Amino acid sequence: ALFWVMATVHPEELAAIVLQYLDQNNFTKAHQAFRQEAKALVENLDAGNQLIRPLSSILSEYVELKQKDMARCARPGPFEPLTLRSQQFVGAFGDQPHITGALSR
Repeated sequence: ALFWVMATVHPEELAAIVLQYLDQNNFTKAHQAFRQEAKALVENLDAGNQLIRPLSSILSEYVELKQKDMARCARPGPFEPLTLRSQQFVGAFGDQPHITGALSR
């Protein structure tokens, strides 16, 4: 079983990820501007810290987990056959005036 832990991502961690992304993609002006604007967040960052996963890796993992979650949610649950049979029943008799009127009330 999977257990999800709600973790808080601190602003300093986000700033480090952004700086790493800008640096790795040679956005030197943006890197300098962000470092200046986020000075309070980045002043204690270790410049050589490579423990942070690249943003592309984080986003790829997120997309993969989201797709797995969507696939899991799309699987029929225990009541799905009953719901489907109910819809088929209503569809089969929906064109009958006395049933259509009763269903629309």
